[in-house]
Amino acid sequence: MRLWYDIAVRLMRLLPVGRRLAVKVKEHEELKYWTRQKAREGVLAAKHFEGIMTAGFGLVPAFYSGKRILDVGCGPRGSLEWAEMARQRVGLDPLACRYRELGTARHAMRYVTGVAERMPFTEGSFDVVTSLNSLDHVSDLRESLAEVTRVTRRGGHFVVAVEVHARPRPTEPVSVPWNLVQMLAPAFTTESEERLVASTAGLAASVLHGQPLMPRDTQTTDGVLKLRLRRL
Repeated sequence: MRLWYDIAVRLMRLLPVGRRLAVKVKEHEELKYWTRQKAREGVLAAKHFEGIMTAGFGLVPAFYSGKRILDVGCGPRGSLEWAEMARQRVGLDPLACRYRELGTARHAMRYVTGVAERMPFTEGSFDVVTSLNSLDHVSDLRESLAEVTRVTRRGGHFVVAVEVHARPRPTEPVSVPWNLVQMLAPAFTTESEERLVASTAGLAASVLHGQPLMPRDTQTTDGVLKLRLRRL
């Protein structure tokens, strides 16, 4: 059954109509997930983001001081609400308008509706671009990485944590490779790279407390890739 699903997903994405349908299905499933989370939690919590974006990547809050930050695939939790020291805080998400129904209107960060493959920003707009568990949700990984490169100023940073999984899923249609750094070369140089065991407690636990994968395991095992890169 799983094999037939994988084949159907790949075939659907080859055709223009199929690609559009796949995007609609993905967005429907994403919104359904967040609506369910809102019903469970009441207010979508965001306290864990500061720890992820600082200690999780060997950084301190002062790193973000006075900088323009873009969080790609930000979701509705307010991922940059903690970064009051920043000059600008922007979240990009295809469902940004719909997230207002989930409480984002009260957030201080700015939400922009758009996709990673075609970001509505000028070249070099941001000092720091972050992507937390979102690169596997895009429709085209190469186009998304090209856009990240374009909007990150020279000398700026790209901070990434993403699940690496072999098989596509309805809301995670991209299988991000372990050698993601090579796809970003030579535009970025690596400041830190970790390949971690995926925690059952979620991405935050993986980033903050994840155990390293053995090198041989990164050929066959799902996990979490954590990167801090600098734009050349």
